[in-house]
Amino acid sequence: MSGASLGPGPYKCRLVIRDMDTGDAAVASVRAYVVKKAYIGLSLHSPLLLVPESNFAYLEGTGSRRKDGITWKDAYPYDRAQYSPLIGEAAKGTAKLFAVIPCSIAGIALPNITMTAFLINSASGEMIPMTMSVLNKSQKADIEIQFVELSLPTVPPGKYLLYLHAEDAGTKYVSYAQTPLVIR
Repeated sequence: MSGASLGPGPYKCRLVIRDMDTGDAAVASVRAYVVKKAYIGLSLHSPLLLVPESNFAYLEGTGSRRKDGITWKDAYPYDRAQYSPLIGEAAKGTAKLFAVIPCSIAGIALPNITMTAFLINSASGEMIPMTMSVLNKSQKADIEIQFVELSLPTVPPGKYLLYLHAEDAGTKYVSYAQTPLVIR
C-alpha cells in the first residue's frame, strides 16, 4: 500500500486486486473526505476497519510523507499477521470488527480522548449503539492512533454508517468520522 498527501475535500478511492496465479481480479471503490487539518483542536480521520484474519499479500509502496514526516503506514499501524482490511461486506453474524482510528490533536498538551460508536441504518435512520474497547494507543507527531475492538450488535443485513464521536476530556474539543458498513 502507499499513501499520498491530499488536500481537504471529497475523493473517490478505487482499489483493484488481482490474483497473480489465476488472473482473476476484484474492484472496489469508496468515497472519502479529507478534513482540513485543525490548527488547534481535535480532528478524527477515516477509520480503517479490520477483520481478525490474515489472508492477503501486501505490496508496500514507499508512500509519500506529510510535512511532519508521517506516512500512511505510520498513521494506520496494525499487525498484518493477525488482521486484514475489511474489503466489501461484513458477513452476517460477524460479532466484532477492529479499527485503526487516527486523530489529530493539534495544540492539546495532554490528550485524553474518549470515543463512542454507533451504527446508523441507511434506510431507516435508526441509531444502534456499539461497544468499543481501546486495545492500544500510540502517538506519532500530532496524531494519536487508537486500535479498537468494535462489538457488532445483532443487526439485520443492510447498509449502515459506522459513526465515531471523539471528545477530549480536558479541552472538550469534539470531532466525528463516519464510514460505510454493509452487512450481508
